[in-house]
Amino acid sequence: ILTPIEIKSAQTFNADFLKGLEYFEKLFSGRVETGYVVYDGEIEQKIRHFELVDFRQIALLTNNE
Repeated sequence: ILTPIEIKSAQTFNADFLKGLEYFEKLFSGRVETGYVVYDGEIEQKIRHFELVDFRQIALLTNNE
């Protein structure tokens, strides 16, 4: 299983942030269950099977809470 992570400096989410993750998912079809967009915003949500994560919460992705 592969887990792609896209990192952005923006504070506001833009749907274009998912393009790289979607492309990666196509390249490795069947090997990606979820992916993450880490950014400077405070809103965290799931978009399809990708998760939008505030960079301040990055420890949660690495299980280093």
